[in-house]
Amino acid sequence: MTFEELKKQIKNINIAYDIELKVSCREQSVYIGDVDKCYAIIKSNIPHSLYISGINFEQILNDNLRFDLLKAVYKFAQTSLDARHLFSRFHISSKLTPKNNCRFLFKEGGNIDCLAWGWKQGEDTEFTQEEIDYICDKFHTDLSDFNIDEVE
Repeated sequence: MTFEELKKQIKNINIAYDIELKVSCREQSVYIGDVDKCYAIIKSNIPHSLYISGINFEQILNDNLRFDLLKAVYKFAQTSLDARHLFSRFHISSKLTPKNNCRFLFKEGGNIDCLAWGWKQGEDTEFTQEEIDYICDKFHTDLSDFNIDEVE
């Protein structure tokens, strides 16, 4: 289940139970709660990590709502970290080559410290914002000579 799918499920739960739950992704966790209470926290950097706030969860939510919310949260927590699509991914290409060239910066063997130019092939040509920041720091560049396009 992707982050967008989780948000859609929570939106459906909101409609079905006339409640205002919100889903937010901050720092290294995904939070689900209402204005003043957090019901669930899923770590975005640890697989299968899930925390349910026992007091808020059991005493405030009715049984059916609790079941539907737990089902959605559990399914999201079971999804692999990459498949959650919490963080946008980007392709990096040179501004000096035509857009239809399909040559991108890629991580040789998936190693962020070993970069090369090549044809678009799988996840090795996709970079997170954190990886882009790392490249900028390591190579003392602002990547202004490159196109950085979000992967769709």
